[in-house]
Amino acid sequence: MDFAELLRHLRAERGCSLATLAVDAGLSRSHLSNLEHGRRAPSPEMTAALAKAFGLTGSEESTFVISAGLAHVPELLRGTLRQALREPGQRRR
Repeated sequence: MDFAELLRHLRAERGCSLATLAVDAGLSRSHLSNLEHGRRAPSPEMTAALAKAFGLTGSEESTFVISAGLAHVPELLRGTLRQALREPGQRRR
């Protein structure tokens, strides 16, 4: 799952509107929409703001940062981190 897909997935999973998440993360609605559609790449600051707005911690936050292309992690570990997002017991609501 790439960053845009993961961003849309997390927003839908948490029931956030685009406008609400944009405000919570300190981004414009249009910039967030561009991130969700892969038209823009996230900066480290945007990625951190979005992770905080979603309340991501631990492996979820690591997966989010990796999907944004902001961390170099071996493929084996990357798969493990991505799986953590899919496991219901690991999600925060």
